[in-house]
Amino acid sequence: MRLRDLVPWKGQSSKVPVRYEQNPIAAFQQEMNRLFNSFFSESLPDIFGSFGKGLESFTPKVNVKDTDKAIIVTAEVPGMTEDDVDLRLTDDYLVIRGEKRHEDRQEEDGAYYVESSYGAFERVVPLGVQIDHDNVEAEMKKGILKITLPKSMEARKEAKKISIKSA
Repeated sequence: MRLRDLVPWKGQSSKVPVRYEQNPIAAFQQEMNRLFNSFFSESLPDIFGSFGKGLESFTPKVNVKDTDKAIIVTAEVPGMTEDDVDLRLTDDYLVIRGEKRHEDRQEEDGAYYVESSYGAFERVVPLGVQIDHDNVEAEMKKGILKITLPKSMEARKEAKKISIKSA
């Protein structure tokens, strides 16, 4: 058989079946990557029931809105109360700290099942303007923490509108 018979040419199909063999080390590495990805992915609770729920870290999502008069910060902190969250304000930044605690107890046929998860978080929001510290307000409603940071009169005066010229 000639080499030309092994390579299919235009309009001609090869009669020799082509078999692709992967390097065994590369195949092993791909399989290990697949196993690690499936173990640490969202499917973890499906594999182990509710066991995987405590393994995830909790970091609240934070939105910052800058208006002419104030900076408004909202943070999603579901299942937390006002006592679970600590707010600190400096001239340069706002710090939101908290600890989320969850404990699930069940009794079934004389056996006790306790599952608990704990996690502390800290989010730092840089401000960049002077804040009127005396009029800062914070409220929590249905798992949403809303912090209103009014800008000082000096910070309001510093803002200047810049016009854009077309070329």
